[in-house]
Amino acid sequence: MVVEDDPIIGLDISDILKSRGAQVIGPCTNVASALKAIREKPDAVLLDVNLGQETTDVVASQLSDLLIPFLVLSGQLDSSDLGPAFKGVSLMSKPFRERDLVTAVHRLL
Repeated sequence: MVVEDDPIIGLDISDILKSRGAQVIGPCTNVASALKAIREKPDAVLLDVNLGQETTDVVASQLSDLLIPFLVLSGQLDSSDLGPAFKGVSLMSKPFRERDLVTAVHRLL
C-alpha cells in the first residue's frame, strides 16, 4: 500500500512496485483513504508522514496495532519530529533511489 499526497511520487512508487510484480493499493492521498485501505490488509505500507495539512500518526498507529509493517518515506525527515506511533520504524528520505526502495520493501516482507 502506498500513502503519498504528491500524485506524481505516489504513481512513481506504485509503478516501481508493480514492475516487480506487486499488487499495489493506492496511492492514498489523505488519511481517510489510507485508513479505509488498511481494511484490505496490505502486506506492507510505504507511508509519507505529511499529507498536505494532515499527518499520518493515526495511520501509523493503526498499522502498528494490526502488526502491518511500514516504511516511512519523507522529504522532511527528522526522526525527532515523529510521534510515538512511528517509534522503531524504518525511515527513508526522499528523494530515494529505486533500488534502495525495492530493497527496503523486501526487508519489510
